[in-house]
Amino acid sequence: MKEDIYKKITFNKLINRINIMNTYKKKPVEIQAEQFIENSNDGWPLGVYKDSDSPTGFMIDTLGGSHQVTEGDYIITGVKGEKYPCKEDIFNNTNLLILIIQTPKPHIAMAQGLSLYFPVISLDTFIQYIKIT
Repeated sequence: MKEDIYKKITFNKLINRINIMNTYKKKPVEIQAEQFIENSNDGWPLGVYKDSDSPTGFMIDTLGGSHQVTEGDYIITGVKGEKYPCKEDIFNNTNLLILIIQTPKPHIAMAQGLSLYFPVISLDTFIQYIKIT
């Protein structure tokens, strides 16, 4: 009986000494995002405003409070409609652009960096479509 108690105590001490960190993988969720460019002809992403107290001069209100926005940041609309900024390098490393081409027969194309993949239409057809519209 004393031996069983000793084994249990030793095991608990061992478990307490081990720093266990779980590994997780993000769920594949589609998001909406716009890149913040100060002098954009299309205007700024919804929610970005000038703030003279901010070192960058721009802010956005998020669920966690106000955050600075820097030129080039992506403004992401989360799954609950919330807005938050994300640095360009982090955004590009964690997201994949999905292009939806509006044609009489809609086609979906995916682009990652400079590599373009068009499972339904050729790149030449896509370029001709862009030039026409």
